This record gives sequence, C-alpha cells and structure tokens, in this order.
Amino acid sequence: MLLMPQKDNQEQDIRLSLGIFLLLVASMLYLDLELAFGAFLAGIFIPTFFEHKHELPEKLASFGFGFLIPIFFIHIGTAFDLSALALDGLIYKAFLIVLAMTSMRLIASLVFIKNLGFIDSILMGLSHSMPLTLLIAMATLAFNAQSIDQLHYYAFILAALFQVISVMIIIKLINNYKLARSL
Repeated sequence: MLLMPQKDNQEQDIRLSLGIFLLLVASMLYLDLELAFGAFLAGIFIPTFFEHKHELPEKLASFGFGFLIPIFFIHIGTAFDLSALALDGLIYKAFLIVLAMTSMRLIASLVFIKNLGFIDSILMGLSHSMPLTLLIAMATLAFNAQSIDQLHYYAFILAALFQVISVMIIIKLINNYKLARSL
C-alpha cells in the first residue's frame, strides 16, 4: 500500500510499474536472456503484489497498446525485407500457417454450436484466429534464439499479416450474411 496507495493522484502506480518493467528487462539483459521474458515477468509480478489496484491493468493497457506495441510493429516492419517475398516457398509456407491456425480455431469453436449457433460459433472462431501480436512476438523470439531460420521467420510474419487481413474480410462477409438473413 505504501508503494501504490489506494488514492493516487500522482500516477505513482504507473511510474512504479514502469520501474519494475525496466528493472526486470535490465535483469534479463544482464543475464543474457530474452528481454520479452522480463516484460512477461513484470506482467505477472505487478497484479500479483498490487492486486488492490484494480484499474492499473486498464491504465497500463492504454500505455502499452498506444505506445509500446506500435513501436514493436514498427521495428518488425523495418526488419522485414521485401525482397524476401521472392524466396522460394515463402508465400506457400505463410499460406499453410494461416490455414492451420485458422482451421484449428474454427474446429475448436464448433464446441459452442449449442450455445451460440453455427454462424456465431464460426464468427467466434474466426475472431480468435487473429493473434497477430502473439504470433509475431513468438516468431521474433524463435528467430533471435536461432530456433527458426529466416525463411520461416518471414513466413510467420507474412502469415500473421495474411491472417489478419483475410479473417477480417471473412468476418465482415459472414456478419453481413447473418444480418441479411435476419431481415
């Protein structure tokens, strides 16, 4: 309560959260571990020890989604070499990744047919098949750890982009069909 008081008019909770985040990221840098692991640990640490600050996740989400995630995507975008599109098999591999990820989520969403109906369960499965941030983050971690080669790294990046674009279009088409059917 001393570090993060209940009544906080000086945004002390945000400053302490950023301090913990930077401290854990610096620790990962010093230990030569993945920096994203430090951010993950900070994300676990803060709500565990400061559970009385119920509005803190919302405050941090606006900062993260408004500032940190765009920087991450700018970095990924500048690192993607457009000449890689000519690599043999890149687009095919990206297409297979999109197909596999979307199919898995669609099949899993069929569990909810009884509660939601067929169309809504398909819409739910499609809406959960757009893990752009997570897919790119995991591909980046794997590439930096040299677990995957550059071809597969680019395939995952391209798959994430293909998946978001195609799934958003499909969701819009299915939703328009659903609305037209209900008239």
